[in-house]
Amino acid sequence: MSDPELREALLAREQLSPALKARHEQEVRKMMVRPLKWYERIAYACGCVLGLSFFGIFSWVGVHASNTLPPLAVAGFFLTALFGLAFAAVAFLVLRAGKLRVLRDEGLFTGLVWMFMVLMMTLFLVLGQEMEDTAKGTQMILIGLVFFVTFGVVGLLQYRIHQTESRVREAVLRVELQVAELAERLNLGSPPCR
Repeated sequence: MSDPELREALLAREQLSPALKARHEQEVRKMMVRPLKWYERIAYACGCVLGLSFFGIFSWVGVHASNTLPPLAVAGFFLTALFGLAFAAVAFLVLRAGKLRVLRDEGLFTGLVWMFMVLMMTLFLVLGQEMEDTAKGTQMILIGLVFFVTFGVVGLLQYRIHQTESRVREAVLRVELQVAELAERLNLGSPPCR
Protein backbone atom coordinates (compact mmCIF):
# COMPACT_ATOMS: atom_id res chain seq x y z
CA MET A 1 0.00 0.00 0.00
CA SER A 2 1.38 3.43 -0.83
CA ASP A 3 0.58 6.78 0.66
CA PRO A 4 0.45 9.43 -2.11
CA GLU A 5 1.62 12.20 0.24
CA LEU A 6 4.60 10.15 1.41
CA ARG A 7 5.49 9.29 -2.19
CA GLU A 8 5.35 12.95 -3.24
CA ALA A 9 7.43 14.00 -0.23
CA LEU A 10 10.09 11.39 -1.02
CA LEU A 11 10.17 12.39 -4.70
CA ALA A 12 10.55 16.04 -3.71
CA ARG A 13 13.55 15.19 -1.51
CA GLU A 14 15.20 13.12 -4.21
CA GLN A 15 18.06 15.01 -5.77
CA LEU A 16 19.53 14.06 -9.07
CA SER A 17 22.95 15.14 -10.12
CA PRO A 18 22.92 17.20 -13.34
CA ALA A 19 24.77 14.43 -15.19
CA LEU A 20 22.30 11.80 -14.03
CA LYS A 21 19.35 14.02 -14.89
CA ALA A 22 20.70 14.66 -18.41
CA ARG A 23 21.37 10.97 -18.93
CA HIS A 24 17.90 10.09 -17.65
CA GLU A 25 16.22 12.58 -20.00
CA GLN A 26 18.25 11.28 -22.94
CA GLU A 27 17.27 7.66 -22.20
CA VAL A 28 13.61 8.59 -21.74
CA ARG A 29 13.66 10.51 -25.04
CA LYS A 30 15.15 7.45 -26.73
CA MET A 31 12.40 5.32 -25.23
CA MET A 32 9.52 7.69 -26.07
CA VAL A 33 10.61 8.91 -29.52
CA ARG A 34 11.93 6.39 -31.98
CA PRO A 35 12.61 6.49 -35.70
CA LEU A 36 10.20 4.65 -37.96
CA LYS A 37 11.35 1.36 -39.41
CA TRP A 38 10.95 0.75 -43.14
CA TYR A 39 7.82 -1.38 -42.73
CA GLU A 40 6.28 1.22 -40.39
CA ARG A 41 6.82 3.86 -43.06
CA ILE A 42 4.92 1.66 -45.50
CA ALA A 43 2.15 1.10 -42.94
CA TYR A 44 1.76 4.85 -42.28
CA ALA A 45 1.78 5.57 -46.02
CA CYS A 46 -0.98 2.97 -46.43
CA GLY A 47 -2.80 4.65 -43.53
CA CYS A 48 -2.64 7.97 -45.39
CA VAL A 49 -3.99 6.38 -48.58
CA LEU A 50 -6.70 4.52 -46.67
CA GLY A 51 -7.78 7.67 -44.81
CA LEU A 52 -7.93 9.69 -48.01
CA SER A 53 -9.87 6.86 -49.66
CA PHE A 54 -12.37 6.90 -46.80
CA PHE A 55 -12.68 10.65 -47.23
CA GLY A 56 -13.30 10.42 -50.97
CA ILE A 57 -15.60 7.42 -50.98
CA PHE A 58 -17.77 8.38 -48.01
CA SER A 59 -18.03 12.01 -49.13
CA TRP A 60 -19.18 10.84 -52.55
CA VAL A 61 -21.71 8.42 -51.04
CA GLY A 62 -22.95 11.10 -48.61
CA VAL A 63 -23.56 13.57 -51.44
CA HIS A 64 -25.28 11.02 -53.70
CA ALA A 65 -27.35 9.42 -50.93
CA SER A 66 -28.60 12.68 -49.47
CA ASN A 67 -31.86 12.45 -51.48
CA THR A 68 -32.73 8.88 -50.47
CA LEU A 69 -31.49 8.46 -46.88
CA PRO A 70 -32.49 10.17 -43.64
CA PRO A 71 -30.33 13.17 -42.68
CA LEU A 72 -28.70 11.31 -39.77
CA ALA A 73 -27.61 8.48 -42.06
CA VAL A 74 -26.07 11.02 -44.44
CA ALA A 75 -24.37 12.63 -41.42
CA GLY A 76 -22.86 9.20 -40.67
CA PHE A 77 -21.30 9.09 -44.13
CA PHE A 78 -19.87 12.58 -43.73
CA LEU A 79 -18.63 11.75 -40.22
CA THR A 80 -16.79 8.73 -41.63
CA ALA A 81 -15.32 10.93 -44.37
CA LEU A 82 -14.14 13.44 -41.76
CA PHE A 83 -12.64 10.63 -39.69
CA GLY A 84 -10.77 9.35 -42.76
CA LEU A 85 -9.34 12.81 -43.42
CA ALA A 86 -8.25 13.25 -39.78
CA PHE A 87 -6.70 9.77 -39.73
CA ALA A 88 -4.79 10.51 -42.94
CA ALA A 89 -3.57 13.82 -41.49
CA VAL A 90 -2.20 12.21 -38.31
CA ALA A 91 -0.59 9.37 -40.29
CA PHE A 92 0.98 11.94 -42.62
CA LEU A 93 2.38 13.95 -39.68
CA VAL A 94 4.00 10.82 -38.25
CA LEU A 95 5.34 9.84 -41.67
CA ARG A 96 6.69 13.33 -42.36
CA ALA A 97 8.44 13.50 -38.97
CA GLY A 98 10.02 10.11 -39.67
CA LYS A 99 9.71 9.21 -36.01
CA LEU A 100 7.03 7.95 -33.68
CA ARG A 101 6.39 9.92 -30.51
CA VAL A 102 5.05 6.87 -28.74
CA LEU A 103 2.57 8.32 -26.26
CA ARG A 104 1.56 11.42 -28.22
CA ASP A 105 0.97 9.78 -31.58
CA GLU A 106 -0.71 6.70 -30.12
CA GLY A 107 -2.88 9.05 -28.06
CA LEU A 108 -3.95 10.93 -31.19
CA PHE A 109 -4.87 7.75 -33.04
CA THR A 110 -6.68 6.33 -30.01
CA GLY A 111 -8.59 9.56 -29.45
CA LEU A 112 -9.64 9.70 -33.10
CA VAL A 113 -10.85 6.13 -33.15
CA TRP A 114 -12.65 6.44 -29.80
CA MET A 115 -14.44 9.65 -30.77
CA PHE A 116 -15.45 8.13 -34.11
CA MET A 117 -16.79 5.00 -32.43
CA VAL A 118 -18.79 6.96 -29.84
CA LEU A 119 -20.29 9.32 -32.44
CA MET A 120 -21.17 6.49 -34.82
CA MET A 121 -22.74 4.47 -32.01
CA THR A 122 -24.80 7.51 -31.04
CA LEU A 123 -26.01 7.79 -34.64
CA PHE A 124 -26.84 4.07 -34.68
CA LEU A 125 -28.85 4.40 -31.48
CA VAL A 126 -30.87 7.33 -32.78
CA LEU A 127 -31.39 5.82 -36.24
CA GLY A 128 -32.28 2.42 -34.80
CA GLN A 129 -34.99 3.93 -32.64
CA GLU A 130 -36.44 5.89 -35.56
CA MET A 131 -36.77 2.86 -37.87
CA GLU A 132 -40.25 1.61 -38.60
CA ASP A 133 -39.13 -2.01 -38.42
CA THR A 134 -38.09 -2.32 -34.76
CA ALA A 135 -36.35 -5.66 -35.33
CA LYS A 136 -34.04 -4.11 -37.92
CA GLY A 137 -33.49 -1.09 -35.68
CA THR A 138 -32.53 -3.35 -32.78
CA GLN A 139 -30.28 -5.37 -35.06
CA MET A 140 -28.51 -2.20 -36.22
CA ILE A 141 -27.99 -1.07 -32.61
CA LEU A 142 -26.63 -4.48 -31.55
CA ILE A 143 -24.26 -4.70 -34.50
CA GLY A 144 -23.07 -1.19 -33.72
CA LEU A 145 -22.52 -2.07 -30.07
CA VAL A 146 -20.57 -5.21 -30.88
CA PHE A 147 -18.49 -3.72 -33.69
CA PHE A 148 -17.92 -0.11 -32.72
CA VAL A 149 -17.73 -0.34 -28.96
CA THR A 150 -15.58 -3.47 -29.01
CA PHE A 151 -12.99 -1.90 -31.30
CA GLY A 152 -13.14 1.42 -29.47
CA VAL A 153 -12.73 -0.10 -26.02
CA VAL A 154 -9.95 -2.45 -27.10
CA GLY A 155 -7.98 0.45 -28.60
CA LEU A 156 -8.52 2.60 -25.54
CA LEU A 157 -7.45 -0.16 -23.15
CA GLN A 158 -4.40 -0.93 -25.27
CA TYR A 159 -3.36 2.71 -25.16
CA ARG A 160 -3.82 2.93 -21.37
CA ILE A 161 -1.78 -0.26 -20.86
CA HIS A 162 1.01 1.08 -23.08
CA GLN A 163 0.93 4.42 -21.26
CA THR A 164 1.25 2.70 -17.87
CA GLU A 165 4.02 0.44 -19.17
CA SER A 166 5.95 3.49 -20.38
CA ARG A 167 5.67 5.18 -16.99
CA VAL A 168 6.91 2.05 -15.25
CA ARG A 169 9.83 1.76 -17.69
CA GLU A 170 10.74 5.38 -17.00
CA ALA A 171 10.68 4.81 -13.23
CA VAL A 172 12.80 1.66 -13.56
CA LEU A 173 15.25 3.53 -15.78
CA ARG A 174 15.58 6.27 -13.17
CA VAL A 175 16.34 3.69 -10.47
CA GLU A 176 18.86 1.92 -12.71
CA LEU A 177 20.67 5.17 -13.42
CA GLN A 178 20.75 6.07 -9.72
CA VAL A 179 22.21 2.66 -8.87
CA ALA A 180 24.81 3.10 -11.62
CA GLU A 181 25.72 6.55 -10.29
CA LEU A 182 25.98 5.19 -6.75
CA ALA A 183 28.22 2.35 -7.96
CA GLU A 184 30.48 4.87 -9.74
CA ARG A 185 30.78 6.93 -6.57
CA LEU A 186 31.61 3.87 -4.48
CA ASN A 187 34.28 2.84 -6.98
CA LEU A 188 35.80 6.32 -6.96
CA GLY A 189 35.65 6.56 -3.19
CA SER A 190 33.76 9.86 -3.24
CA PRO A 191 31.13 10.48 -0.61
CA PRO A 192 27.49 10.28 -1.75
CA CYS A 193 25.78 13.63 -2.15
CA ARG A 194 22.88 14.55 0.08
